[in-house]
Amino acid sequence: MNTPWYKKLSEYVDKCDKIDQHIIKILAEKTDLAPEIKSMVTYQKVATVYESNLIEESGLPKEATRKIIETICPSLPNTPAEYQSDNIVDLLQGGITSWTQDQINSFSELMQSEYDNPLETFSKLTPSVTFNNKNRKQMEVARHFIALEEIDRHATNKLIVFGMLRFIKNNPQNKEINRITGNPSLMDGLISSSKEFITEDFIKSIHKTLATDLLPTDAGVAAGEYRIDERGVGDYTVKFPSPEIIESCMKNWVRQTNQTMQDVWNKDLSPYVASAKISHEFVWIHPFPDFNGRMSRLIMNLVLLSTGKIFSVDLRGESKNKHRYITSLKKANRQDYSALAALIAMRRSEVLENIKVNLMTAGYDFGADS
Repeated sequence: MNTPWYKKLSEYVDKCDKIDQHIIKILAEKTDLAPEIKSMVTYQKVATVYESNLIEESGLPKEATRKIIETICPSLPNTPAEYQSDNIVDLLQGGITSWTQDQINSFSELMQSEYDNPLETFSKLTPSVTFNNKNRKQMEVARHFIALEEIDRHATNKLIVFGMLRFIKNNPQNKEINRITGNPSLMDGLISSSKEFITEDFIKSIHKTLATDLLPTDAGVAAGEYRIDERGVGDYTVKFPSPEIIESCMKNWVRQTNQTMQDVWNKDLSPYVASAKISHEFVWIHPFPDFNGRMSRLIMNLVLLSTGKIFSVDLRGESKNKHRYITSLKKANRQDYSALAALIAMRRSEVLENIKVNLMTAGYDFGADS
C-alpha cells in the first residue's frame, strides 16, 4: 500500500537535501550551468506570487503575472543580484571567514540596488501591461512581488548573521575571524540580530507593502495595522483571537518565533517543520483585516530562505493541491504540523527535481543517490 503524501516528510526532506548539495557544488564550481540555477530562482519567485494569489482567487493569470513582475524589475530573469555575488557560495556553505561590517553593508546595498523604487516603477507601467484596466489585480501582483523581495533580503541578511556566528563558534582559533571578534560593536550587533529574527514592526511593514490601497473599504484600519473586528473561518468551525488580544498574541508569536529559529539554527528542529509551525501560528492569529493567508506563505518562505533554501516555495493553488493545503491547515489547527511540513517539503522537492532534470539534460551527473 502506498504511503500517503502527508506521512512522507522525511522522504521529501532527504530528497531536497541531496539535490541541494549538488546545487551548492555547481555554484561553487562556477560552471556554465549556474545560470540555469539563477533562472530557477527567478522562475520560482514568479510562481510563488502567482500560486499564492491563486489560492486566494486573486491576482492575474500566469503570463500576466510574469509580465507585471518583469515590468517592475526589468533585470529579471538574469538576477537576483545576491546570487551574482561570489560570497553567496561561502554563505551557503557556512564558511564566511572575514566579512567586516563594511562588507556586510556593501552586500546589502548590492541586493537593494535593483529594487530602490519598485513602487515608483510600478506607477509608470505602460498601457501595454494594463490587462484590460484590471488595476486592482495588477496591484495584487506588484505588491506581492515587492513584499517577497523584502522577505528575500531580510532572509539573506539573517543567513549572513547566522553563518558568521556559526563559523566563529566552530572555529575559535581561526585567525581570519579576528576582524570580527576584535570588534565589540560588530559582535554585539551580530548577536543581537541573531536573537531578533523577526519583529512586529517588520511584519507590519511587510503587510503595508502587500496591502496598501487593497484593503476592504470597511476594514477600519490602514495596511500594516491590526484588525479591529472579529474573525473566524467561514463555516464557523474556528474563531480567531479577538481584536483586544491581537497585540498580546503577536508579541507572544514573535517571541516564540525567535526561539524556534534558534532551535532551527542549532539543528534541533527541521526548517520545514519550523516553516509550517511559524506560518500556521501566524495565520491562526489572523492579525490583519485581509491578506493573512498570503502573509503566512511569505513568512513560510522567510524561514526557508533564511536557512539557505535558495528557491522560494509555491504552494500550488489549483484544486487538488489547494485541497491538500486546506487539509494540512486543519491538521495544524490541532497542533499537528507534520502534514503542512510534508506539503512544503514535497513541493520544494518537485521544484528541485525539475532543475535536476534540466541540469542532467545539460550533462551534469547527480549520481545514483539523488
